[in-house]
Amino acid sequence: MNQALYRNMTADQLRQQYNPSRSIPEAPGIFQSWKTRSAEFRGQAKAKLDVAYAEHPAARLDLFLPQADAPRLHVFIHGGYWQAFGKNDFSFMAEGLARAGIAVAVLGYPLCPGAPLHLVVRHTRLALAYLWREAAALGLRQEKIQISGHSAGAHLCAMLMATLWPKFQEGLPDAIIHSAIMMSGVYELEPLRHIETGQALQLTPELAKRLSPVSLRPAGKARALLATGGLESVEFRRQSAVFGRLWARYGVPLEVIAFTNRNHFTILDEFAPVDSPLVRRAVDLLDF
Repeated sequence: MNQALYRNMTADQLRQQYNPSRSIPEAPGIFQSWKTRSAEFRGQAKAKLDVAYAEHPAARLDLFLPQADAPRLHVFIHGGYWQAFGKNDFSFMAEGLARAGIAVAVLGYPLCPGAPLHLVVRHTRLALAYLWREAAALGLRQEKIQISGHSAGAHLCAMLMATLWPKFQEGLPDAIIHSAIMMSGVYELEPLRHIETGQALQLTPELAKRLSPVSLRPAGKARALLATGGLESVEFRRQSAVFGRLWARYGVPLEVIAFTNRNHFTILDEFAPVDSPLVRRAVDLLDF
């Protein structure tokens, strides 16, 4: 039971580091607030809901539109350790950006363990390819697509940034992603193999490496911002720092920032509200 499994940590220590729902007592209330805020925003937003981007029943997205015509596009990918939540829980993440004149697609995707993790990754790629191809039909500008994600969603953003798009689908350009904002991400999956999360994801050593962004190269030079909360576990903060250093060596224009008084879940409050710090940063990145 006390065997060191990863970085001299036992299974219990890894659970403490990598299970924020366990270490943040107010987590259930935060999750309920996400649902409430999302329902309120969906009820009054200009939107195209449940747009199918692939055949799987969960392959749906909600597109929230600003008042301006032909807006730029931001794509948000939710977290939940690839196993929980859905797009309807995160509509509130679109409010600040939409009011800033940017369209926001909030992605739904198949969840583990019903779908293997590689299929989850594939569906986020299918969604981005769909949005690029159908941009004009959806009333969007095709260029300058920005992505963001939280926790497992940040991992999926990094996997998108490592995608060789012409090899993924014929007719796609080399570069689809203009910039990315990744919050509190997991960029190395190896530690998860030793706790229940890895069992749900059916992680083998080979799969954990193949689907870990720290083992991959970025496919382009899209600008990236990595954000963490100062109240997060040491391991979540370390993962962002290590990933940032590795990808900066490949020439990615990259910035790592920390929000001192935010934890793994409340960091979203730096992005969702109108005129919040990360909304302003997202607009600045798109204007770059």
